[in-house]
Amino acid sequence: MLFRLDGKTALITGGGSGIGFAIAKAMLQQGASVIIASRNTGRLAAAAEKLESVAPGKVTFAPLDLKNDASIRELAAFLEKRGPGLDILVNNSAVLHLAPLEESNASMFEDIFRTNVAGMLKLTLALLPLLKAGGGGKIINVGSYVEEIVRPNVALYAAAKGAIRQLTKSMAVEWARYNIQANLLSPGIIATEFTANTMQKDPKWKEFCERRIPLGRWGRAEDIGGCAVFLASREADYMTGAQLAVDGGILASL
Repeated sequence: MLFRLDGKTALITGGGSGIGFAIAKAMLQQGASVIIASRNTGRLAAAAEKLESVAPGKVTFAPLDLKNDASIRELAAFLEKRGPGLDILVNNSAVLHLAPLEESNASMFEDIFRTNVAGMLKLTLALLPLLKAGGGGKIINVGSYVEEIVRPNVALYAAAKGAIRQLTKSMAVEWARYNIQANLLSPGIIATEFTANTMQKDPKWKEFCERRIPLGRWGRAEDIGGCAVFLASREADYMTGAQLAVDGGILASL
């Protein structure tokens, strides 16, 4: 059967809600064991309980603060001790500060880049030995359509996602010799709690978004989950350094 993940172990950061939760659920449905990680352990525990009904005994959760080096080391040590290894890493955690560029400040910049870029890279490097030890694996970095489209109030977030895109290409090229494939999964406008909160802070964004989607609807978190399963599967073994846009046609319309 296509796109099966039987016997694979996946770590999904930001797996307690939204896109991360949908990815975890989709991978469980295809046979993987999953570990979800984020700062909000209460939300993680609730998410793990829901996921347990999908695949009993295949869900674990662990705390992770990407701005805290000790937290990253602790998660890496937990995964190494837990065994049997790591096959799939989904870097999904992100923070967002909305502000016009001229009103952005160093604190916003540091928070976004420490989490979305530096923290992501530190975690990936900490887990690289586990991927190598298993003979290779998949890295799926979650980007965004704003890597390539300019819209008000998200300049710093977009810049961070652009950095992730370039890091993904470097991972793909430099780690191909380890049989590791790294790809970028770029969602468009997805109906999640994260998006709803953004809409409340920036009401004009809703109108902007709906004008730009050729398919005429927002995406669902499940739309992203299925694409993540593909990138994690053996059917994507010859795909690396690529960007998979799941955006209802926004980027194609530019």
